[in-house]
Amino acid sequence: MQFEQVPLDGLPENLAAALGYWRKRGGETLGCAWKDFELVALPSEVIPSTLVIDVYPDSDRNRFRFWGSRMTVLHGRDMTGMSPYEIEPADMVPELRRQQDLTGREGVASASRYAFIRDPGIAHTHYVLRLPLSDDGKTVSQIVVVTDIGEDDLEYLRNGSEPDEA
Repeated sequence: MQFEQVPLDGLPENLAAALGYWRKRGGETLGCAWKDFELVALPSEVIPSTLVIDVYPDSDRNRFRFWGSRMTVLHGRDMTGMSPYEIEPADMVPELRRQQDLTGREGVASASRYAFIRDPGIAHTHYVLRLPLSDDGKTVSQIVVVTDIGEDDLEYLRNGSEPDEA
């Protein structure tokens, strides 16, 4: 798996729209709480690939509050209520933990690009936007993780094969 940070001003369109919504809700000042964040306000294309993580001072207690249906297809199981650190493939866990700890500690949005090979040797790229939410305006209580899965990956998920080359 390859990982790289992506600047917030270089996001794909759907993630830029999600970031804009979060900012309008007061996200940059930790002024947006889960109760004020409407998942349905996100672009409809990314809702099925969105996750919400409840965050605790001891990150081992973190749990998925919301697990989008497309993520079930992608990861082969519904992880609602489970720890983010039980995700497969396991080689993603150290980077996921690092990113979630950083988002929880700093309380700022961040984005990444993940590239990896899926069996049987098919390359995939996903862009991920992490948006911190706060119940008290001071500490992060949830992280909304919006994933933009590329068209080729969506075709693979729908049909189990790569799209036809034109």
